[in-house]
Amino acid sequence: MELTSAPLHKGQVSWRGLLLTVSLLTYWDSPTAAQDLTAKAFPPVVAVGNNFLLVAYDLPLQFNCFYWYKEEVFIASYAPGNNSTVYNDKYKDKTTMYNNGSLLFRNVSKDDRGRYIANLTDLQFAKHYYSLKIEVFYAVTPPFIQINQTIDNDRVSVFLKCPSIDIDNSIKWFYNGEIVRITNRITLTEYNSILQIVPARREDSGYYQCLVVNGLGSDRSPLTQVDVIEPVIKPSIQFTNTTVKDLTSVILKCLSNDPGISIHWLFKGHSLRITNEMKLSSNNSTLEIVPARSWHSGDYQCEVSNQVSSKRSDPIQVDIIDPVTPPSVHVTNNTVKVLTSVFLTCLSNDTGVSIRWLFKGQSVELTDRMKLSQNNSTLQIDSARIEDSGDYQCEVSNQVSSKRSDPIQVDIIEPVTKPSIQFSNTTVKGLTSVFLNCLTNDTGISIHWLFKGHSLTITNRMRLSPNNSTLEIVPARSSHSGDYQCEVSNQVSSQRSDPIQVDIIEPVIKPSIQFTNTTVKDLTSVILKCLSNDPGISIHWLFKGHSLRITNEMKLSSNNSTLEIVPARSWHSGDYQCEVSNQVSSKRSDPIQVDIIDPVTPPSVHVTNNTVKVLTSVFLTCLSNDTGVSIRWLFKGQSVELTDRMKLSQNNSTLQIDSARIEDSGDYQCEVSNQVSSKRSDPIQVDIIEPVTKPSIQFSNTTVKGLTSVFLNCLTNDTGISIHWLFKGHSLTITNRMRLSPNNSTLEIVPARSSHSGDYQCEVSNQVSSQRSDPIQVDIIDHILIPNMQYCRGPLHFMGPVNWLRSLRVKDSRWSLHYLSTDPVTPPSIQVTNTTVKDMLSVFLNCLSNNTGISIHWLFKGQSVKLTDRMKLSHNNRTLQIDSVRIEDSGDYQCEVSNQVSSRRSHPIELDIIGGRRLSLQSIIGIIAQCLMGLIAVIFVLVFLWRRHHGREPQIENNIKQEDNEPTNLNKTSKAASNVKPQKEKKPKDKN
Repeated sequence: MELTSAPLHKGQVSWRGLLLTVSLLTYWDSPTAAQDLTAKAFPPVVAVGNNFLLVAYDLPLQFNCFYWYKEEVFIASYAPGNNSTVYNDKYKDKTTMYNNGSLLFRNVSKDDRGRYIANLTDLQFAKHYYSLKIEVFYAVTPPFIQINQTIDNDRVSVFLKCPSIDIDNSIKWFYNGEIVRITNRITLTEYNSILQIVPARREDSGYYQCLVVNGLGSDRSPLTQVDVIEPVIKPSIQFTNTTVKDLTSVILKCLSNDPGISIHWLFKGHSLRITNEMKLSSNNSTLEIVPARSWHSGDYQCEVSNQVSSKRSDPIQVDIIDPVTPPSVHVTNNTVKVLTSVFLTCLSNDTGVSIRWLFKGQSVELTDRMKLSQNNSTLQIDSARIEDSGDYQCEVSNQVSSKRSDPIQVDIIEPVTKPSIQFSNTTVKGLTSVFLNCLTNDTGISIHWLFKGHSLTITNRMRLSPNNSTLEIVPARSSHSGDYQCEVSNQVSSQRSDPIQVDIIEPVIKPSIQFTNTTVKDLTSVILKCLSNDPGISIHWLFKGHSLRITNEMKLSSNNSTLEIVPARSWHSGDYQCEVSNQVSSKRSDPIQVDIIDPVTPPSVHVTNNTVKVLTSVFLTCLSNDTGVSIRWLFKGQSVELTDRMKLSQNNSTLQIDSARIEDSGDYQCEVSNQVSSKRSDPIQVDIIEPVTKPSIQFSNTTVKGLTSVFLNCLTNDTGISIHWLFKGHSLTITNRMRLSPNNSTLEIVPARSSHSGDYQCEVSNQVSSQRSDPIQVDIIDHILIPNMQYCRGPLHFMGPVNWLRSLRVKDSRWSLHYLSTDPVTPPSIQVTNTTVKDMLSVFLNCLSNNTGISIHWLFKGQSVKLTDRMKLSHNNRTLQIDSVRIEDSGDYQCEVSNQVSSRRSHPIELDIIGGRRLSLQSIIGIIAQCLMGLIAVIFVLVFLWRRHHGREPQIENNIKQEDNEPTNLNKTSKAASNVKPQKEKKPKDKN
């Protein structure tokens, strides 16, 4: 049976009220017999975050178990037999079940809505069910409307949104106080939360409101005003006439049916600039231009716009026409040859005109030889004839006027024919007369004379007839020889006669020879040119006064004016001449001497010694097999600049440098040259060297552990040196344990043995001197056994084996140990009672080593331990004590043991300090007392062991002692031993 009754109230029910209800129902006098199970919800409709109570009715006095389910999910159960309640973990924190079967839900969410089922199992295990439904909503908050308006392709869309956090809410829309009527333009989406109007129209403007309703209540949004503005439509322009005479009026009207618009005028696509001649009506719908001028012509548009769009009208062309001005006719040439083309162009500054052509005052009648361009501005006459000659005009006109151009005369003329020249003789002696006549049948022509293809320059020896047809030259000279032509011409053509050669012969003049150089290197070229101003001559070459015999090495130019000898050899040396001649005379040039010289051979430089000490003299000699040469000296590729320390021999063959310096070092060359070539010797290196300076030896340590490496570096500031090593004053014999660097500056001994101990020196040398460094003593420490020693007042006695003593020498009457050595140390270890310690306790770390005569050093986390007031070291550093340890003392601890030749670290020990609870004052005092007692016991044991250990050691006189586990300082021991003065033994007295 389902509960369908309405809720008692819609207000929030407090959890205290629900508990009171549960308490009352607990003491409800239920019938003893089982009845039908019923249940109710208080309240059945709940706001999110509130509580509700499920109450069961008609429960029997005794039952087996009572269950609550949500749909099929178990929530809780109560068994009165053992008074136990069981909850589903999912609902445990937000539900409480009472022993009367009631179930309290707290902090309800939307997920808690749905159907709940009560299940009663009686004592006979019969099941009784009842179900009821719980509605859960968000509390209704005052809604509001969001407006979004878009425009796409002149279509306005309006979107109204009523936001709601609960999709179960019911939303209703109102327009001007009435329910919105849904149409194909007006639709609802997203659970009625969005009202969209697509497309929106002006009649959709008004006040909109949304109503949000759920089971808890309802609320309305404030009234929201929506103004729908439609895009404007395209306007048009009204006009009386688009073609208007100049100085009249133009009136344009912009027509549009849209209200509330702005009107804007445009001219040629741009915003119209209002001038004094223009007037606009109050709403800008009418544009008047008074008076209209030609510059007002063009495209006009009006643009209407509102808040959402704008539109322009189609452009209207307005033409303001001026009266035409007189045109002009342009022609490329007024005089034209027959059968060619004539182009006449009508030029006018006016636009939009018609053009008409006239010939001799009459309209041109076009023939098949005449063509007009597209706008009639050009008249073309092909294959013009003589009858086409005459006056031509063009006429331009528009709607209001017309004008003609001035007439232009065009003449069509026949071309001239080729003339000829009449003459008596073309070969004339000098100083006589020459007559040339130009013959032609053409009339109205001009005659022009040419000489050698160019216009003839008339001199005082020339005369022309009145019409230029006859040319007379008196007296004729050789300069007048050449080609003569006459040219006849009219306005359209010209023709030249064939050239006539006129020769005026004069005696030749003496020629000359042009040459680049009369002294030429062997196997190169010699070019000789015969220069003469005489024309029409023959050229002949002579060698040593006789006709030149042309050989394979010689070439002549086509007119014999140039003689080339390739290659020139020494036997071609001698006098050369050229001879020129014509029909009446001949002349020879002056002789030219040509010398063919062999090139020089490379010289060489001789020097007594290439390497010279500073401040001595150097002699350099240039050796050459060539004669008649010049000698030049070079230093480092540049000509030598002589100083007061340099001298040259008489022929420069010897260069002497006195008191030579380092800056004189470098490459020297000599260069020999003659008129045709030069050669340099190979460079010879002269080195002016200073004596070397004393070197020194660089080393890291002169006392080195056996079987390790020894590095000795020889340091010097000299360059170009040789380095040599010495051992104990003699040349060092390199063994397989020794290595030298490439320049011998570094000596490495690997592994070093005691046999390598001794004095080392390095010697540096160059070609003029050598120097040795101071000796360096190198000690190689091998494994030794330290014996027991005992000093007494007599001679020094050694107890035990003596293989620890490498050498023993007497110096200043004192004994001294010259060479001692110990073994490398072995790795130590750390002993600790416990690596995990509670804080505020003490920790003892002991460094254990089998080596003697060592130093001990402690490390924490790889760094040297920084002792605090809570840390203590034993007298030999073997024990590290940390009192009242803290957490920051946790980490890796190591001890390092070392002697004179090596050091080793122990493996790290991890110490963990664990924090504990704070102790009382009495506990702390008790711990401290126990620690003190333990410390006293440890000290007692240590003192006992120390006394016992030292009680067995031999006593050494003169206060020479060695403490237990302290490193033996051999240097101090040696020094103490050396300070002991040997005492003479007292001879026993003669008993007698």
